[in-house]
Amino acid sequence: MKRFLVTVLTFFAMYAFADVTLTEKTDGVVSVSYFSKNRVAVQENGQILNITDLKTQTVYGFNPESKTYFKATFKELADMNKASMEGIDTDMADQFNAEAGLKAPVVIKKTGKGEYGGYACDRYEVGLQNQPATSQICVSPQVRHLILNEINGAALKNWLKVMDFEGNIDPVRTKLDEISEKVGYIIYERTVHSIPGVPMSAGAMDSYTTVLQSVSTKPIDNGKFSIPAGYKKVGINDSMGEEQ
Repeated sequence: MKRFLVTVLTFFAMYAFADVTLTEKTDGVVSVSYFSKNRVAVQENGQILNITDLKTQTVYGFNPESKTYFKATFKELADMNKASMEGIDTDMADQFNAEAGLKAPVVIKKTGKGEYGGYACDRYEVGLQNQPATSQICVSPQVRHLILNEINGAALKNWLKVMDFEGNIDPVRTKLDEISEKVGYIIYERTVHSIPGVPMSAGAMDSYTTVLQSVSTKPIDNGKFSIPAGYKKVGINDSMGEEQ
């Protein structure tokens, strides 16, 4: 999901150092991502969702409805991810994915140019071989460079690896992450996907569209990276239970 949307990994000295704020819209939901001094904060419709400190490798996750938050290290999140995958029968999962067509090679096709939020981008279609394209995206190297002036690439890569839950079962999402890592930030994405295990040809499809609205390089208030007043700390397992 695009709320954990920082997939960028190169540094170019030609860009001046500046805080970066990205405003995006996903099917009417407005998300704002703040980048400053190896810190990332994400809000959705004005509510804080998460704060990540890449220097200390710490994530704070927030539940605006219950006014609670959890604190976890990258390692703790990685261990949780690993534990969740250990309960899966790998042979059965492989057969399941093969029958759903998820074992087919991922195909990428460049389709032209675009512009969103005032930034030029390259258009691609991404999908599984011999199936309709799953995603139409537009990629901006320039936005990626802006973000990387505020984010340490090695620490960010560790974070993305921890947060790549979906990539464990979705090869197209894994490829999109790879494009973001090596080519540019995805400033437009329309993705159509089926219910897990159900090929798109069988219907039961869902979709979402995310579009960059604007980019700001104005200084960001440090309060954006602080725990809001009135929030109570809970354990990460308790927090996950709240979301179910």
